[in-house]
Amino acid sequence: ADLAVSLALTPGAPQGGGGGLPWFGLAAEEGLLDLVKGLVQKDDPLVQLAAMDLIGRLASGGAASVAFLFRGGLARWLVSLADGLPPDASGLDAGLGAGGADSSSAGPDPILGGGALRLMGLMLSLPGGAAEAERDQPGLVMRFLKAAIVFGDARDESANLASVEAVAHLASSSRANLELVLGDPLLTRSWLTLPSRTHHKAAVLHSIAHALSPRLESSTPFAAAGGGGLSPGDLPQPPVTEGNPAFSGHPPAAQASAPSLEGSAAGEGPEEEEEARRKRLWLAFGRCNGCMPGEGQGEGQAVGLLVDMARRPIPEVKHAAYDFLRALAKDEWGLTAMYGYGGVAEIVE
Repeated sequence: ADLAVSLALTPGAPQGGGGGLPWFGLAAEEGLLDLVKGLVQKDDPLVQLAAMDLIGRLASGGAASVAFLFRGGLARWLVSLADGLPPDASGLDAGLGAGGADSSSAGPDPILGGGALRLMGLMLSLPGGAAEAERDQPGLVMRFLKAAIVFGDARDESANLASVEAVAHLASSSRANLELVLGDPLLTRSWLTLPSRTHHKAAVLHSIAHALSPRLESSTPFAAAGGGGLSPGDLPQPPVTEGNPAFSGHPPAAQASAPSLEGSAAGEGPEEEEEARRKRLWLAFGRCNGCMPGEGQGEGQAVGLLVDMARRPIPEVKHAAYDFLRALAKDEWGLTAMYGYGGVAEIVE
């Protein structure tokens, strides 16, 4: 099975011409990749862990691997490990914890459940992944989202981290997937609410930074933040325009008058829609952490929360807060919120 996956992911055409992953199609057609499907049927958790590793490698094949991953039953198997329901169960059968769980659910697999949730989040983030999942098994995405809520609300930190990683993979992959996540209030609260535990809190901050700005090289949502993190100098400075002095602790007039993106008008372009969704994520973060009691209020409180964490002597949380602030500074409305709070000046000097 390992050799079959290595062959499938070999770049270049069999005859030496062309690009992409032409060997992938050949390996799938010849049934070599069915060896991976055979591994998931074993009862040995170690064999199943090896199968999950191979599935993760196949996911790196991008668009070439989407059809195989979602049409061969592998996605259903992963979700089954995460929510404890049979692979072919409907999304409506996925309960939320003991009070709402279906009687047929045995709960998440104690060994493989977290890894399966992470891997499913990665697979759904592939181009067309969510659509392929629904084509393979209607309600499969709903099962994943409900499992992510259960893991996020669990008392075990490893389960919480699995949920954060899975949801952030999905939310940062496309505008539609971010909308899918933000459209579920329970999932939004489970993901965005800052916990008290240091490692979990840092992971949440990094994951939101990654969803706000997936293309920032230093946005590392799930790595430990102790090294290679952001420093104060990494934060962008506010724009200086004619008649607008350099930052002095107050937002420049041009920024202060920037229109809100809440309730953006219909007919706006893709860039404006994407920016509006990032703004919506930022506002949701504030509300989940008690910083925005009403519309248009509390953005300074949310920035203050990040600044306070950036001042702390705990490297994990400090660098995660800087990562968040840097991603927030990508948009003009983010700069306006940041430099409207005087404490930002102190941590960037």
